[in-house]
Amino acid sequence: MDAAGYSGTPLQMYEPRDLYAETGDEVRLFCEAFVGRIDLPDAHNKVTWRRIAQNSSVNLPERFQVTKKPREDSEILGSHLLIHGVRKEDFGQYTCQISNTWFQSVDTSVWLREIVPYHDEIQEKSAYRQILLVFAVIILSSLTLVALYLRFGLQVRVIWKDSFCKQETNDGKDYDVLICYDDKDSDFVLGVLVPTLETRYDYRCITHSLGSVGGNFGSTWPTVLNGPAQRSRRLLAVLSPSLLHDSWTNIALYQALHTLLTIHSRIICVTLQPLPKCDSAKTAQGENLLPLLHAVSLVEWRPDGYCIGMGDRSRAHKRFWASLRLHLPPYRHSRQALSPKQELNQMSLATTGSGVNACTAIGTSKRGTLLTNSQESLEVLV
Repeated sequence: MDAAGYSGTPLQMYEPRDLYAETGDEVRLFCEAFVGRIDLPDAHNKVTWRRIAQNSSVNLPERFQVTKKPREDSEILGSHLLIHGVRKEDFGQYTCQISNTWFQSVDTSVWLREIVPYHDEIQEKSAYRQILLVFAVIILSSLTLVALYLRFGLQVRVIWKDSFCKQETNDGKDYDVLICYDDKDSDFVLGVLVPTLETRYDYRCITHSLGSVGGNFGSTWPTVLNGPAQRSRRLLAVLSPSLLHDSWTNIALYQALHTLLTIHSRIICVTLQPLPKCDSAKTAQGENLLPLLHAVSLVEWRPDGYCIGMGDRSRAHKRFWASLRLHLPPYRHSRQALSPKQELNQMSLATTGSGVNACTAIGTSKRGTLLTNSQESLEVLV
């Protein structure tokens, strides 16, 4: 084609494509056509952009920018329409009209469309269901873990202690636990506590009755307990009103615990009845009971439903033994050789435990036998 002197209708050189944008984007529309070259002084070509609204064309806003792009010695004329910061009202159809000197023109149409997020109602419902399902699984799992911990957490802690904690075997101690009690509580100590610890859990125990020890706790208990306490890894005190001279008060408990802590650093207290409510009562030194309760390990014994010889079948009793074992040294699967005195002491305790009939109240004569055996065991050890 001879471009010189071409006077025909402009020929479209570029087929614009629809553009997709979001509000606030910057877009650029383009059109181009071949207009030729006419050697006349007043020859000129023109590009006009318009927006189509309601089947009619309207002028562009002033914020729109139109630039011409001639090339090939102005034989080809193109134009860009720049829109900075697209608004909602800018979306729609645009036309680009390129005309020549003879008022012949070619129109090009292009659409500026808004990007609309694809919302699939079914997929949204499915996503919500999946989210709810995940939350439900998490909540149920958490509740299950909490329930399992409340039910088996104590047993798991005992198993962990027995399996992984360092064994206290080479510390120069002869016994795992020294148990001190009052004569009135000997049925529980010699009939339940000691036989279970020695027979079932393989702990080496030594007992000491404080029933015959009178006077003030601070002056009498250290005298009789210091010796066996130094040979024991734990000191277990069976706390009851009878041990405290029938004075079940905060002041009496404070004096007893304070004395026990001066005898041994690792104290376990088995209470035979609930402790009195801690109040603001203080000793002469201005101290109260609460700090001492945190310094010792407290385990409460509930005798309801327990039958001597039938074992600890109830959940409360199983929890008692697990709580007690948690504060005792790690369980040893093998026993070291015992000295003759220790063997004689264990034989005495075994005889005492076997003399108690199942599910029967211990009479005066049998209780006297228990106390006699306990005293004999103590004399042998001394």
